[in-house]
Amino acid sequence: MQTKKVDTRQGVWTITVELPLGETHIPSPGTDQILEELSEFGAALTTSDLGRVAIIMSVQAQTLAQAMSTARALLIQYQPIGLTIETAADFDRRRELARIGLIPPLLSTSEAAAALQISRTAVIKRCTNGSLPAVKVGEAGWVIPAAAIPNPDNQVKDMR
Repeated sequence: MQTKKVDTRQGVWTITVELPLGETHIPSPGTDQILEELSEFGAALTTSDLGRVAIIMSVQAQTLAQAMSTARALLIQYQPIGLTIETAADFDRRRELARIGLIPPLLSTSEAAAALQISRTAVIKRCTNGSLPAVKVGEAGWVIPAAAIPNPDNQVKDMR
């Protein structure tokens, strides 16, 4: 079995650590000292997705195991409550996706017709008159957000 080599951007890993310093209080008491202590790792203060104080920093390591050991050695004293370690390339990709947003699952007119148990022509009429949320693509095509189909039996695969 072949495995695809992961681009670790020459051994750079991004560590995001959530700290038990209270929620949404940035800066929190003690964060200046933490940032100073971790300055050689490019530490930056932010808020996590859960609204907690978080530090993002970069470390050099050849493997995930090495990055984990480094993170543990550097951060254990701060009693982290959350930790994410990923390649710098993956971190950048995740931030870009968050910036532009993810595309929701979409259905063709045929898929929407099957889910609604109506004809494709009826779906097109609904798209045209605005009674079914849809976006026109190309000359004659429509795409419908899967979430717009009010059928609980609709088994649309999320392709994210």
